Amino acid sequence: MIGVDIEEELVEASIALIASKELSNSIKFLLVEPGPLPFQNNSFDVVFSKDAMVHILGKASLYKEVLRVLKPGGVFVAADWLWAEGAESNSIVQAWISGGPLKFAYTTPIEATEAFQQAGYSEVSVINRSHLIQQSNRKETEILSGPALKHLVSIVGEEMAMQRVNSTRGRQADLDSGNLIPSHLRGRKPA
Repeated sequence: MIGVDIEEELVEASIALIASKELSNSIKFLLVEPGPLPFQNNSFDVVFSKDAMVHILGKASLYKEVLRVLKPGGVFVAADWLWAEGAESNSIVQAWISGGPLKFAYTTPIEATEAFQQAGYSEVSVINRSHLIQQSNRKETEILSGPALKHLVSIVGEEMAMQRVNSTRGRQADLDSGNLIPSHLRGRKPA
């Protein structure tokens, strides 16, 4: 199994965790540059991404690159944040995404489906998971706003802790409005 990321701190933390669990012979984690993946064509049976693609412009190029490294019949599975048509001009959405340091590159479910199909995947599906994430985000907000806040402040400091709390609140408003659409995406490389 191979994991990749473009952030050195995340890669270092991942390598340390893998070593602490004595899994270094089974799992590798690599620091990569944005762009083409450093793997040969037809290298993997499965490629998985969780909540990372929302930060990447050029989804069609990304999907094609993943298709390149998949073996024939291989599957690309991802959890990603999509948004509703017109959400980019919604004041609730703008208030939330402008409140933090991260940059986002959202697409709609229709755009994601079309980009997968145009990249060459078969058996494409995009499944809206809003209901599940609304519930879990609401619980996260309650936990972070309650007794866990003091502990979070002790770990990351008050400013970052409050950013996290405010982010979960803003995300809840976007989820409840229907503008934010957490989704599971899947496509297969034709055999």
